[in-house]
Amino acid sequence: MEVKTEILTVEQQQAKLLKKMRRMDLIRTLACVLVAVVVVGMAVILVPKLSAMLNQANVVLTELTAVTEELNQVDLIGMTESITQLTQVGAESLATATDELTATMKGLQEIDFAALGESIENLNVISSGMARIFGR
Repeated sequence: MEVKTEILTVEQQQAKLLKKMRRMDLIRTLACVLVAVVVVGMAVILVPKLSAMLNQANVVLTELTAVTEELNQVDLIGMTESITQLTQVGAESLATATDELTATMKGLQEIDFAALGESIENLNVISSGMARIFGR
């Protein structure tokens, strides 16, 4: 009988372990289903967003390509040479204008304004005398 009771005890323990294993399998299965649902849900949400982002990236790359082509067509060396020539011409014009202004200022400094004022007064006296002669 002892053997029977030991077998029954072992069988009962095995039955309990089998129930626990079944419960753990059920929990594992539910967890896998939950993970699968979350992954599918995330894929359903993220795939359209990723598609939109890829479309935007494609548009940006197309625009960058167009800008790059335009920049490649620009003659930067020619532009810099033209700007350099324009700067040189401007500097030469400014130097010429400065020289002419200096000459003009020297000419103005040489004018005797006192004598000029006296000449204007004399002209005024003469013209008023002439005006009296002609009746004006």
